[in-house]
Amino acid sequence: MVASDHGHIDGGGHGGRSSVETTVYFIARGPVGSGQISGTTNLDFAPTALAHLLGSVDPAWGLDGRSSLP
Repeated sequence: MVASDHGHIDGGGHGGRSSVETTVYFIARGPVGSGQISGTTNLDFAPTALAHLLGSVDPAWGLDGRSSLP
């Protein structure tokens, strides 16, 4: 799994609030599926990675975000 922490504008730079700058690119292979996973944020990267590696995420861990695994 690979993810960016933010987007980038063509003119250079980042840190703004436009959709181009705040879009997170998320690339995965395996049971996550292919194509666009809608409704996810960069907060979903760690729970998805942990669910993929461990089989599930324990709610007691108090992670922000949610797993994108089916």
